[in-house]
Formats: sequence, structure tokens, C-alpha cells
Amino acid sequence: MQNKESEEKRGRFLRDSREIEKTAVICGSVFLVAFGMGIKILGSVFYIREIFIASPSQIGFFNATWSCTYILSCLLLRPLYNRAIPTRLMIISTFFMGAVLLGMASIRVFALTFIFHGLYGIAEAVFWPSAMGWLSAGIEGARLGRRMSVYNLSWSTGLIVSPLVAGVLSTVSPSLPLSVGSGVLFTASVLICGAGAFIPHLRSHAKVKTGTKDESRASGANTKLRYPAWIGLFTTYVVIGILFSVFPVYALEELGVGKGLIGLLLQIRALCATIGFVALGRTDIWHFRPGQMLAGQFVQACAVLLLSFSGSPLWIAVLIAFIGFAMSLSYFNSLFHAVSGSVDRAARMAIHEAVLSAGLIAGSSVGGVVYEHSSMTSVYVICAALILAGIAAQAVSSSGCFGARN
Repeated sequence: MQNKESEEKRGRFLRDSREIEKTAVICGSVFLVAFGMGIKILGSVFYIREIFIASPSQIGFFNATWSCTYILSCLLLRPLYNRAIPTRLMIISTFFMGAVLLGMASIRVFALTFIFHGLYGIAEAVFWPSAMGWLSAGIEGARLGRRMSVYNLSWSTGLIVSPLVAGVLSTVSPSLPLSVGSGVLFTASVLICGAGAFIPHLRSHAKVKTGTKDESRASGANTKLRYPAWIGLFTTYVVIGILFSVFPVYALEELGVGKGLIGLLLQIRALCATIGFVALGRTDIWHFRPGQMLAGQFVQACAVLLLSFSGSPLWIAVLIAFIGFAMSLSYFNSLFHAVSGSVDRAARMAIHEAVLSAGLIAGSSVGGVVYEHSSMTSVYVICAALILAGIAAQAVSSSGCFGARN
């Protein structure tokens, strides 16, 4: 009897140790990729603005190129996520992303920067669904929420420091953020490669499927809130697309805000989103409740609308903080309700990432065109109207879910 209990304890300890090792590798690489990506996002805006004198609409389409290839790749590569070993996909992805950024920093042909940015989107589409699907495999409920909270904390922490770093590096040289971002991504590739070499069981996780088709159908009630969650994710990332692509140009040229301060303002959004992720990971009262989605979106719409009346960096910082908190709620809702009860989690994560990127495309491209031909006030008003329309769509799609936890 004692031998049996001892064996069970040893088995649990071994499983827990392997889960901790897996989580550490995934979240460590996620932090580095998010850090490099954040440097690239703001740094590339300053890069093409200064090197190629790109207009706001060109900057918007530049970011939309990356998002388009990312969306298509997420959707087309879904069969790959459940067949290939996650560590291999993540190593290939991070190495290729680093190489693309290094190439982008070396060229002086504007058309080629669009091609390189598109290739970057393809490489990035291999990384995120693989990492998220692998991390969430085999867990549900509150434990899933906690694991997703650690994941969200990892990538959002990377985005906290990256805008400020990108702003500072851009003041030294327009191409320096791309070169530094490349080095960070190469470091992520080395980390995953080294972990796979020294932790053998990581190489054995060839699939990230969990459960059975019957279990998926049985838990379908738990996942129907993914649809309103995806609506909120789309409208939220329209706002993020504007903040990443259009707002830096507006703040730099019309408000007279320096690059470093612009980076700091975007850093505040990332910091508040991280705080939100930590708070949401510590509770499950929001699980399967649609009301909190609508409330978060309403707060975001108000913050965006109020930005149109603000010219003070302090006031902008306060409003961006609210956007950061609303973003954490929207993102976590989509992430949690997409994978809860799902069999093909990496494929669900690919859809999550595709919806997110579609919002970035709309925000960066449409926002850039509206700003160039009208004003930033028009951008904010249209964006707030879109969020309110999204709230109505969320309310319709989640009807029947109010007042009960599925």
C-alpha cells in the first residue's frame, strides 16, 4: 500500500515538474518574442517614416501587410499545429523572424520593406498558436485561467518595456530598433533550441490536442461565448492598431510629443493590460459571463471618444490606461472562451490570432487613411462608433447566456 502511494506521489511530482519545465520554456520564449515584436512595431513606424518619408496611410498599409499575411497563415496552417512538434515550430519561427528583421534593417528599398514585413507575419503565425495550444493542453476551468494568466503576463511584460526601448533606440538610429529586435528573436530561438536539447520530454510533445470529439460536443455550451468574445477582440484591436500605427505619427507631428514619451505612453497601455491579466487570472467570476464583456467594451468606447478632446500627455496617459485594462479583459475573454472545452486548441488559437490581426489591419490601414484625409478626431469618433456597434452584436450573439454560468 505504501509502495503504491509512493509511486503515485512520484508520478504526480514528475508530471508537475514536467509541466513547470514546459511552462517556463514557453513563457520565457513568449516574453522574448513579445519584447522583440514590440520593439519592431513602434521602431518600424519611425524607421519607414524617417528613411522613406512614408505617409500615415502608407504606414497603415505597411502594418496591414504584416497583419494580412499573419491572418492568412494562421488560418491556412491550422492542420500543421496539431501534427508538428511545438518546439520545432517555435524554433523555426523565431529564427526566421529574427532573420527577416535583420534584412529589413539592412535594405533601403521601400517596396522590399513591405515584402519583408509580410514574411515576418508568416513566421509569427507559426509561433503564437503553437505556443498557446501547447501551453493549454489538457487543462480546464480555473486551472486553465491561471495558466493563461501566466502566459498573458509573459507576453504583456515583454510589451511593457519594448515601446520605451524602441523610442529610445530610434533617437540613436532609425534602423537600430529592428537590429535589436532581431537579436532578441534570435535569443528566443537559442532558448527553445537549448531547452529541447537538455529537456528530452519537451521533444516528445508532438501534438497539442486534448480530449475527444464527444467531450468537445458535451462542453459546447461552455465555449459558445467565444463568438461575442471574438467580436470584442476585433474591435479592441482596431483601437490597438490605431495606437500602434496612427497615434505615433499624430503625437509626433501635431502634439509635439517626443519619441521617448510616445514610447512611454504606449508602455502605460501595456503595463495596465498586464495588471489586468494578473487580476483576471486570480479569479473565475468572469468565466462564462457575457455582461463583463459588454461593460469592458463600453469603457473602451468612452476612453477612445474622450481621446478626441485631449492634447495633454497626462490626460492621454490616463485614457490609454483605461484602454489597456479594457484590452486585457477582451483578450483574456477570447483566449479563455476559445480553448475551454476545445479539442483542437492550437487551431482555435489560430482563429483567435486571426481575429486579433484583422482588427489591427482595420485600425492601422483605415485609421491611417482617415487621419491623412480628415483628422485624428474623425479616427477616434469612427472607432468609438465601431465599438458601440460591436457591443450590440455581442449582446445579440450572447443572448440566452445572461444570468447563468454554463
